[in-house]
Amino acid sequence: MRKLFAVTCAVAVLTTTGAFAQKYNLTIAGASPKGVWSILGVALDKAMSATYPGSSVTYQTSGGGIANIALVDRKKVALALASTGEMHLGANAIKPFKKKIKSVRVVARVHAWLYFHPMLTKSAADKYGIKDFSDIATKKPPIRISINRRGLLVSVIAEAMLNEIGVKLKDIDSWGGKVIYAASGDTTSLMADRKLDGHMMTWPIKHRRLRQMEAAVPMVLLSVNDRSVSQRVAKKLNMPLDTMPGGTYKSQPADLVVPSMEGNIIMHKDGDDKMAYDIAKAVHTNLKAFSSAHRFLSKLTPKFLVGSKGQYHPGAVKYYKEAGLM
Repeated sequence: MRKLFAVTCAVAVLTTTGAFAQKYNLTIAGASPKGVWSILGVALDKAMSATYPGSSVTYQTSGGGIANIALVDRKKVALALASTGEMHLGANAIKPFKKKIKSVRVVARVHAWLYFHPMLTKSAADKYGIKDFSDIATKKPPIRISINRRGLLVSVIAEAMLNEIGVKLKDIDSWGGKVIYAASGDTTSLMADRKLDGHMMTWPIKHRRLRQMEAAVPMVLLSVNDRSVSQRVAKKLNMPLDTMPGGTYKSQPADLVVPSMEGNIIMHKDGDDKMAYDIAKAVHTNLKAFSSAHRFLSKLTPKFLVGSKGQYHPGAVKYYKEAGLM
C-alpha cells in the first residue's frame, strides 16, 4: 500500500504543447492485477489515447473499491475505480467504513453486469440436496466456499445474501464448512484443485474464469426463488438488480434475478475540474474504443455513463451538460 501511495500521489500529469494539444499520463487505482477491473484500466487508456494522442493510463493494483474510496478521500490518489454500492457504504458509514466519506465524486459510470453467482460443485449440490440458495439455510451443509477478498463489496454482497436467508458466516464454520477469502484467480485454482465446494462472487456472464472452473469440475448455479432476498440486499447496498436469462448456464433453466455490481471512475470532489471534464469527454466521444477492451463492455451507451446513483464531479457535469446527456 505504501508503494501505491508513492506512485499515485502525483498520478495526473498534464502537459501542454500548444493551445489545443494536451497529453495526460494517468494512473488509476483499481483492484487485483488480473481481475475484471483491470479491463477498465485498458479501456480508459484506449479512450484517452484516442482523444488526446500521446496520453496513457496505467492501472495500479489496490485493495479494491472500498480501499480506493478511502484513498481518494485522503487525496492519496487522484483517480480510482469504485462501485456505486461501495460509495453508498462509505457515505453512510456502513461496515467496513467507520466514518462517513462524502468527498467522492463520479466521473463516469463505466460498467455494470457483474452478476452475483451462487455456485456449487455438482457433487456437493447433489450430496447435500441443494438446488436453491435457501437450501443452504435448511440443509446446513459443511461446504467450503470462497466469497472473494475480505473488505471487497463482492464479499459484502455474499455475506448479505446469506444473512437474508438466516445464515451467518460463522454458521458455515459450525457446520464443518469454511468460508475462504480468495481473489478470483485464487478461487479458480482452488476450485480446480478440489479444495473448494463452491463460490459466491460477482462475475460477468460466462466469464473465462467460470469456464475454467467448469472445465475442471462440473458446477451448478443455484436458483434464488425468493426474489425478495435479492431485492432486500440490492436496496440495502444501493445496487441494481439484474436478470440472467434462463438457459444462460446449463444448470439454470429459469431466469435468475440477483444483485449486480456496477462501477465508476471516481475523483475527489476537489479534484481538477478540467481533468474530470476531459476524462468524461474521452470516454463519451470514444466510447467505441473504450468498449473494445472487452465484450462485457459492449452494452455501454452514452446515457449509461451518466446513470450512476452517485454524485457527479462538477467538471464531468459540465461536459455532460454540454453534450446533452444531463
